[in-house]
Amino acid sequence: MSEAERTKECLSELEAHFRETKTPSDALVILGRTGSGKSSLLEDLSGLSGYSQQSVDSVTTTIQLCKAIVNDKPYFVMDTPGFDPNAEEKTFREIIRGVNSIRRFARITGLLYLTCIPQERFDDFDRKLIQFIRALSGPQYIPRVTFITTFWTATPGQAATYSQRLASLQCRWEDGLGVRGLKTYQHGWEYNGAGGDRGVIIDWFVNREQIAQHAREMVARNYSSPSIVASRIEEQLDANVPIHQTDAGRLLGLPAPRPSQFPTDANEDARPRDNASSHTGASSPHTSSNATWEQAAAPPPGTSPSQVILEGLSWVFRNINFGSAAGGASSRPSVLRGGGDPFSPVDVMKSRGLDSSREGRLKYAQQHGIGGVPFSASWGEAMLRHLQRNG
Repeated sequence: MSEAERTKECLSELEAHFRETKTPSDALVILGRTGSGKSSLLEDLSGLSGYSQQSVDSVTTTIQLCKAIVNDKPYFVMDTPGFDPNAEEKTFREIIRGVNSIRRFARITGLLYLTCIPQERFDDFDRKLIQFIRALSGPQYIPRVTFITTFWTATPGQAATYSQRLASLQCRWEDGLGVRGLKTYQHGWEYNGAGGDRGVIIDWFVNREQIAQHAREMVARNYSSPSIVASRIEEQLDANVPIHQTDAGRLLGLPAPRPSQFPTDANEDARPRDNASSHTGASSPHTSSNATWEQAAAPPPGTSPSQVILEGLSWVFRNINFGSAAGGASSRPSVLRGGGDPFSPVDVMKSRGLDSSREGRLKYAQQHGIGGVPFSASWGEAMLRHLQRNG
């Protein structure tokens, strides 16, 4: 079953459960920067695979929904696109589409905000995202947010540095929110039965299931009791506040829509279209769920001609050796033996019979002391340089 099919199935189950019991289901929303490990956490909570792909270009671009069972209690976990500087509006609108697709049949019982612990600097964009979390949740909802660090694949020499970075992060989170005593969780640490961390990093490659079990236990600790307040974004969407006028929309500087964009309702672009009029209205579960998902998961407008041209040029420059074509010599081949891009660490590893999966690349970096934020451009370049030097 594909991720899109699983999402549609979850939406149908959410609606059917609500119509049968009149009780909303519990949903968790995962947020964070691109490459922060959101899809890996989704897999660990649900026990499913296929979300954290092995491609170098595999990033979540639309919302994805799956079901996790924790202590016999179902949670519907939503993975969201990652945030990138200067692209916040696109990501936010996709998140709103996801929230709107479930909010009539589910309540957001919690937010999981992820940060990649190898990230060396806490920059202005990180500060902005902390303010965004506050705007999205509202001050009263902050206790329902868990701040999670990921990628604890540290060598012994890196462990102390990462621990110092964690202490700094916790201070920055608290200062940014003006709240002390935030809920935190380190995805990769060992925890005792009461939820206390032992300060020990678990080997991701050997004991992944143990790490996944600790994540599920965290969900049970933090979210087994229902929330007594709604998130700020849910309150504002329920009140039909236009997206650009929500607290989060204003923080991100969303522009007001032109009249031609929304002739009848300024919030229409993010509201799922189906036949259900309210929580208590009657409609066909299959019809409305499918319509909801088609609206919620629809990506932004199609690729523009200029993007097609740029992608085509990108392929040309990656695969054609202009130096050789002009009669000059090139120090490296334009195509790897057996095909592939010689400037892609994934393709280089494949050509050498190495494990090029995400976990394989993480393990290679750990074994050879390659630092930086996993799967970032600089991290990939450092890995490529190491592969080229040791070819």
